[in-house]
Amino acid sequence: MPASTVHAGIALVVAAALLGAAYDRRALALLAVVLVFPELDAIPGWWLPGAHRAMFHTLVLAGLAAAAIVWDTRHRETSWLRERGGDWAVRVAWTGLVVHVFAHVLLDYAHLSGINLVYPIGDQFFRLEGELVYSTADGFVQTFVDLGGEEGQEVGGTTIDLGQQGSTEDVHVATPADPEAGGGIDQDTERRVPIAVDGWQLYAILLGLFTVGAKRLQGEPPADTHEE
Repeated sequence: MPASTVHAGIALVVAAALLGAAYDRRALALLAVVLVFPELDAIPGWWLPGAHRAMFHTLVLAGLAAAAIVWDTRHRETSWLRERGGDWAVRVAWTGLVVHVFAHVLLDYAHLSGINLVYPIGDQFFRLEGELVYSTADGFVQTFVDLGGEEGQEVGGTTIDLGQQGSTEDVHVATPADPEAGGGIDQDTERRVPIAVDGWQLYAILLGLFTVGAKRLQGEPPADTHEE
């Protein structure tokens, strides 16, 4: 899986782009909690097979969170978020949701065995894999969705492959806390804590650090002294 450091690198770029005036240490601390939250499903993986990348990586949670923010900020007579933090809290809440979805969940969707997209409504891991290219011989070619292939799920007589990987009974995504299927804690099992295991992952970390440094060096924009 992408290391938490990789998730953090991408999250820092997202935070710099979306927080605006709400960008401060307190906001970054809250986003760090949001960013790490999905990895906690590795703990129930000790006794629930397939829990990691399913229980807290599902897009169902993100949908419920988005609905809660919309209801609180647009339909409640008194917004819980605005009452406690004003527009700052609303901006941080929406940014946190984007960080959760795009800097963590969907990044895992494209790595190893993917994620269980709509767990527990459905129990199927999906991985985003394939390519989209333009060929002078074949035109535009995409392999992310395979129609009529040998593998996939049959719908209306047509086999559709969306990157299905199996259910929680079939898929185990290793973590330092739960490196092998079967649950329990084996003291003799090697545990590897990844930091960056590919060039693009190191790049994402460095980009996030650069973004934080650049934000700290930026001052307030100069006042407009133009007189008409």
